[in-house]
Amino acid sequence: MSKDLFFDTRAAEVAALIDRVERGERRALTAYAEIKRHKELYTDAEKEVFDYALEEAGQYSDNTFSEDGFEFTKRSGATRYSFKHIPEWQEANAKVKEIEERYKQVYKTVSKGVLVASADGEEMVLPEVSHNKDSISVKEKY
Repeated sequence: MSKDLFFDTRAAEVAALIDRVERGERRALTAYAEIKRHKELYTDAEKEVFDYALEEAGQYSDNTFSEDGFEFTKRSGATRYSFKHIPEWQEANAKVKEIEERYKQVYKTVSKGVLVASADGEEMVLPEVSHNKDSISVKEKY
């Protein structure tokens, strides 16, 4: 089976699954669980193949190149710094956490309709709050 036919077939199967859910012919929860299962399978496969693909990409002198109808771009990994072992950082971080916790409590108190003031009698500034979208956890039972 050619790669285009493989992808076209998979895309058609996914489109048909979505269509059946939208028409009420298929339970959305079950379809969602199956999609998550396939996503995990592909994610695991991607991790397994990545090092081989990175090695192959190293054979190209340019960072951007094309092969088999795909364009690839090699990128260097990001540099990350950790300051957690530095006493000065630990002290400052502890102070930040203390401030954050105090203002979280102020927000929760104000949300219940109680006004809160600082020790000076000034109205306290509330933190900006955002909420993540709802989610569904899926675990397969055996």
